[in-house]
Amino acid sequence: MDQGQTEWTEKERAAFAPQERLLPSEWAEKYRVLPSSMAAEAGPYRLARTPYLRGIMDAIVDRTITEICILKAAQVGYSECVRNMLGYAIDSDPGPCLMVMPSEDAAREMVDERIRPLLETTPQLAKHLTGKLSDNTKGGIKLDTMSIYLGWAGSPNSLSSKPCKIVYFDEVDKYPNFSGREADPISLGRVRTTTYQHRGKIVIGSTPTTRQGHIWRAWEGCGVQLDYHCPCTICGEFQQMVWTQVKWAKLSEDKQQLADMVEQQRLAYYECIRCKGAIGERHKARMVEGGVWLSEGQQIASNGKISGERPVSKRVGFRVPGILSPWISFSGLAAEGLRAMGDSAKMMHFKNSFCAEVFEERVSGIKTDEVRQRAEGAIKSGIVPAWAAFCIASVDVQKDCFYAVIRAWGHNYKSHLVWHGQLISWGEVEKLLTTPIHQEDSEAVTPVLMVIDTGYRSTEVYEFASKDSRIIPIKGSDRTQPISLSKAAYAYGVSLRYIGGDYFKDRLATYRADPERWMVNGDITEDYCQQLASEHKVVIRGKGGTLQEKWVKQSANAANHYFDCEAYQIVGADLAGVAMLPPDDQIIGNRIRERQQRQSVYMKDRGRAETWLGNTSGWLSK
Repeated sequence: MDQGQTEWTEKERAAFAPQERLLPSEWAEKYRVLPSSMAAEAGPYRLARTPYLRGIMDAIVDRTITEICILKAAQVGYSECVRNMLGYAIDSDPGPCLMVMPSEDAAREMVDERIRPLLETTPQLAKHLTGKLSDNTKGGIKLDTMSIYLGWAGSPNSLSSKPCKIVYFDEVDKYPNFSGREADPISLGRVRTTTYQHRGKIVIGSTPTTRQGHIWRAWEGCGVQLDYHCPCTICGEFQQMVWTQVKWAKLSEDKQQLADMVEQQRLAYYECIRCKGAIGERHKARMVEGGVWLSEGQQIASNGKISGERPVSKRVGFRVPGILSPWISFSGLAAEGLRAMGDSAKMMHFKNSFCAEVFEERVSGIKTDEVRQRAEGAIKSGIVPAWAAFCIASVDVQKDCFYAVIRAWGHNYKSHLVWHGQLISWGEVEKLLTTPIHQEDSEAVTPVLMVIDTGYRSTEVYEFASKDSRIIPIKGSDRTQPISLSKAAYAYGVSLRYIGGDYFKDRLATYRADPERWMVNGDITEDYCQQLASEHKVVIRGKGGTLQEKWVKQSANAANHYFDCEAYQIVGADLAGVAMLPPDDQIIGNRIRERQQRQSVYMKDRGRAETWLGNTSGWLSK
């Protein structure tokens, strides 16, 4: 060795070596080892079967994010995901950490059965153990890079002692009810990261229970809500995988017997929302592997190209339904759903633990089969019943298309579905008001007005409405009045109406309950049937513990565009004066008399023309 040169020890060289730059997901696949005592699939950790966890793990190092919410089903790999985040922090981005569990027993169990085995069985983490008994206590673990503290929801003292860089809240919907004497556990834990400012991280994860649960409120507070979109293995179109698209052969009317048959014989498959192709269990892994996380407003083409900007927010939520899990098969999911039908307790467990959805007590709604059955024996699409006084068009505007309904109205708010469909352009929407529709025993008619919502593309809606006085733009509101005027669109020469959404949905439910009053045609689509059953009214607990009834989607990802169109129809019916219409026979009689009068006037005019021609025929012939 040259004079003056220092010989560095191995630990010193390691300390001064450039830090390895890995994302948390890359760190996990390089260093994590799952022992048989902790996992059913022991060995090196791999994300091939749970690729949806990659985006969640890597969010912990995103400098723009300070809070991550994970709304998840059971058995989706969430626990290992959190431990990977913790392992990465210990090895690559250290800082004091607080782990908050529902109870003291759960906190002790977490340390003894999860965290200590994680440290001891992963060589890259084991080297950070100090070996001192005093650094390994029931209250936490002290490493050479950072300290891990334990807290539980029932102990304010365990949550308010030391500043922390990262706070993990686990299974927050199992936290005990807030007593009111101290701040709630999540608020207390959040304060721990204040010292670290933008470098502090909050991770909140849980299986949901109800809309009043901690995780759902955290999810609603996220400025960015992400859902996992997977490509169809048949047509390549991306879509969210949802429980309602799991299908099976109905070989038995007994649901329990059918559940056993579906599970044992593996009869279930996934139906693509786009091409309606049947995707078998063996193709599920490839479908999930190609998935991407997208926020509302983003779209992805079949070639994988994403359009639309993801919003920037400090709070980001990830929703992980059980259907993505490699440990839950399509047939197993179908069997669980079948066994839960008709039992509120079982259905709550199914919605929470398998679908990652909240559960509500239903007050009002309609089933898909009820809508479908009304089409049997009904007249075809495109025909207006003789008893109808006029037609109304309603349109639900989306970012890339339109959903529309034309309904005929008569006495006492009796109505019949004339047509429904999905449109692509404003030109097609405009044709709804100009295309003649055949009426039984009468001449063709066109809608007397169109009700169109302004939820999306409001400026375009106002410009479109300014072309025709029959087009009435509307917007949902919490105002007490069912319909009220707004000056928001006066600059465009149109009047915007604010509507009470739940009020008109209540009336739709009332009319819809009577098959003789609310009718469909014989050509309704399955998509229409499902969307008409997409919302139900439930009981929720509001501020101060008061019970409220509210219309919500039955499934978080369910489309409800035709449901909205049908509610808008009632808005149009009120604006058009359906309440003043006479009985059916009088409407028919009036129409006949009007037709006779028009015919009489026509014959008189024709007679005068023939007389004039007759008087001048001699002159014309000269």
